Amino acid sequence: MADYQQHFRTPVQRQILLEPIQMALRAMNYSNIIPVFKEVQLTTLDKNPTGKQAVVNHAA
Repeated sequence: MADYQQHFRTPVQRQILLEPIQMALRAMNYSNIIPVFKEVQLTTLDKNPTGKQAVVNHAA
């Protein structure tokens, strides 16, 4: 549930990060590739200085 909400709460940040990728794809004439983020949580290093997060894989 949190990943779903996170996706809709960070559209601007995700778009900013995807802009260089979209420009590169256009420059290489790839029109059938759409870059997207899937189930990625964007955080800042001030909340977690090591950049690591413990994760439990419930799908396995």
